[in-house]
Amino acid sequence: MTDSNSPHRLLTAMQQAGYAVTHSVLEGNSDRVVTVTIVPSQRALGFIQLRPKDDQQPTAADIRREGLIATAGLVAMRKLTGSATTSCSAGLIRAHTIAERYVYVTDGPGADRAARITEVMADWDRECSALVDANEAAIRKVSAALLERNTLSADDLNALLANVGK
Repeated sequence: MTDSNSPHRLLTAMQQAGYAVTHSVLEGNSDRVVTVTIVPSQRALGFIQLRPKDDQQPTAADIRREGLIATAGLVAMRKLTGSATTSCSAGLIRAHTIAERYVYVTDGPGADRAARITEVMADWDRECSALVDANEAAIRKVSAALLERNTLSADDLNALLANVGK
């Protein structure tokens, strides 16, 4: 049994809440969210499960939004708790992989992709910082609910975010 006051549990809840709230803000809703959980699995201390998107080829805007969401959990954890853990390394790797894809789609194959990827990730970090600041109350609300219940359904998340952005 995980200690409900464990610092890792709080960090994980803040990270997952950051992902979920940012997803809802950027997508305009949380329709694709199936669950958000801080129950550890084999590969993660928590995760957000999304319904798959349709089969159409993602646009640069779709990839950018995906990168922002991947970055948001890390930024929320860092900004709202003052620290981060090694558990966020998977999120950082995911954000980097998305940034690589974004640069390839927007710039094409080029010689200075590493610098461009670094620039994109820094831009996403700044933008997510503003998103986290603007949605801090919602992120804290979702994080508290995760700490209390461990897992939130789509209906739970929708109820918690009913007035976000309104």
